Amino acid sequence: MARLMAHVPYFYLPVNADWRGRIYPICSTLSYQGSDLAKSLLLFAEGEQILPENFPILKRYGSNLWENDKLSLEKRNEWFDQNIDKLRNVNVEDIIDNDAKFCILAFSIELERWLDKDYTELSLIIKKLHDKEKKIKSITAEMIVQESSNLTFFPIFLDATCNGLQQLGALSRDEKVAKLVNMCSSTSQDNPEDLYSDLIPFIKERILSNPEAPDSLKNLNLSRKLIKRSIMTIPYSATPVGITEQLIAQMDEIHENNEIFYILKDQPNNKLTRKDIFELANQMSQAFFDTFPQINEIFEYCKKISKAHNKLDSKIIWETPTGLKIEQFYLKKEPIRINCSYRNKKYKITLLKGTDKLNKSRQNLAFIPNFVHSLDATVLFKTVDNFYTVLRTGKKKNLSQIFNLITIHDCFATTAGNINNMEMAVKQSFLEVYQGNKFFNDLISKWENIEKIKLSSKDRPKFGNYNVREVLKSKYFIN
Repeated sequence: MARLMAHVPYFYLPVNADWRGRIYPICSTLSYQGSDLAKSLLLFAEGEQILPENFPILKRYGSNLWENDKLSLEKRNEWFDQNIDKLRNVNVEDIIDNDAKFCILAFSIELERWLDKDYTELSLIIKKLHDKEKKIKSITAEMIVQESSNLTFFPIFLDATCNGLQQLGALSRDEKVAKLVNMCSSTSQDNPEDLYSDLIPFIKERILSNPEAPDSLKNLNLSRKLIKRSIMTIPYSATPVGITEQLIAQMDEIHENNEIFYILKDQPNNKLTRKDIFELANQMSQAFFDTFPQINEIFEYCKKISKAHNKLDSKIIWETPTGLKIEQFYLKKEPIRINCSYRNKKYKITLLKGTDKLNKSRQNLAFIPNFVHSLDATVLFKTVDNFYTVLRTGKKKNLSQIFNLITIHDCFATTAGNINNMEMAVKQSFLEVYQGNKFFNDLISKWENIEKIKLSSKDRPKFGNYNVREVLKSKYFIN
């Protein structure tokens, strides 16, 4: 696909919006929402001038790709300067286990563009700089960039921190979760918070305090990598059963004496049964809700809303702050069995036929994740609108007028000169959705005023004291 598209000057990726407002590229192969390889092959069609003041943005992204995104911005900058040769001349053995290996290679190519790989031209630039300023003793990368007239087409990606929890943290005003998902004031000297690492002691404590927990579970060394995916999906209603499957997917299966055990590669002597892993999943879920009580309040309230609608055999309806009306209405399907034959062989085929009966269990399970997805879609739509407004009305010097923006749910990308504008647009959008909690309070009132839904103010979730305006002071809200 890339070889085909390389023969055209530019192309478009058409997108589709699902019923919750989430945007997906229709192309499933070469798209910015595809694999690491697909992302590494794509550039923006319109270039932006390479400017020296934007070089720190490139350095930040390079450090992130090399898994330094948990360091402070200052430390990432230092790491980049100390490892610039490693970044320019990538050793494949150093990146073979990195999930972003192809993006690292693409970054290396882009870095050469900024520093100018043509060493003949590079020597002329250095001579020119020395001639300009006789006092210069050393030439910095920024000074070389200053002399370059190249354009950059390179997308720089920044991710939100556990976006589902950011949305729920803003709704619930949970101060603890707001801090751990980088929604509070921070500086470039601070390290970004890491929710997953911070939860490990709480999970471990619950396991050790359970007298029925097996030794294999008590001896298990919990890592950030092991628990990350599961913790990330709890805000989307991941159950202990689902978490169990996520954990098993990261383990190796072994067979001994007609029994099945699961082990981690770095802990081969610690054998776990499926029952052990289910217990771990259950403790992870409990630790999560014990640590974030306001989030639990939101979950419990949403369960009440869903059950009340189920009693009425009614769809759940809500409207997002962008005016998108969402209707959740899952219906049951019944099997139809068909007997058929082909080449003298008989087959039984089962098809599913829709009914007019409400699938109440699916309504309950799907409501919270669909609600959260609709909120991050709202922030995304507002971000696109605010980004456009910033570009068209900004008065700052060197403000880019190029509308280069990629959005993938909680991940955003633009060219280097627009990163600050993009961050500003994301934060402003988040603020518009959650400031004062007007949207959620209005929605609660509408649900409670539906005839026959017997809920009142005493059923409402208890909110914390977090002030959502703090996102404006956060260095790591998107990181």
